[in-house]
Amino acid sequence: MPSTPPPEAPSQSPGPGAPPPPPPELELYERRPDEPPWPVWSAPAAIAMGFALGIVVSIFVGIIAQAGGSSLTNPTPAVSLISDFLFDAAFVGAALYFGGVRGRARPSDFGFRPVHLATAVGAVVSAGLGYYIVTAVYASLVNLHGSDKLPKELGVSTSTAALVGASVFVCVVAPIAEEFFFRGFIFGALRRMRIEVFGREIGTWVAAILTGILFGLAHTG
Repeated sequence: MPSTPPPEAPSQSPGPGAPPPPPPELELYERRPDEPPWPVWSAPAAIAMGFALGIVVSIFVGIIAQAGGSSLTNPTPAVSLISDFLFDAAFVGAALYFGGVRGRARPSDFGFRPVHLATAVGAVVSAGLGYYIVTAVYASLVNLHGSDKLPKELGVSTSTAALVGASVFVCVVAPIAEEFFFRGFIFGALRRMRIEVFGREIGTWVAAILTGILFGLAHTG
């Protein structure tokens, strides 16, 4: 006579007053709600791609300019401006590419978020004053008396058109592109690192320091 299996015990579900189950442990690179979707590895990948694309487009600009009579060792202001613009655009393109690796990125993922006008004005004024104060103190401590060579390389003293073009590039194009890449993309990727010291999460601080170092290295020389 076949034996009947013993009845299974009914599954017990927690009652309305029972505590919720413990949340799963945070993974090394798990995304928080305020973090962008692209992973940490995309930061060095975007830097490598940006440099590679920038070098390639600069070479093409140089070849075309040389075919038009420009010198590779002493390019015209127009050639320098076009080369610099495309070099910065290469990094923006790399950020947009890797920003879409894990789905469609939102402007807020790159740091574009609405703020109150008073907050924005206060931040700009305080940041500007802080920059000039720190720069003056640092220059006096290390006895710096240099000047920026970029305006001269862009030919600001050769023509009014070169002056206008250099002003637009230095004051508008380059800052927007660099902030978008470093502060918007690189910082967003690096702050997904999970680093704890004495039980305190410091990943955001490490990401800010690394982003600042990378930004400084990009402007070395």
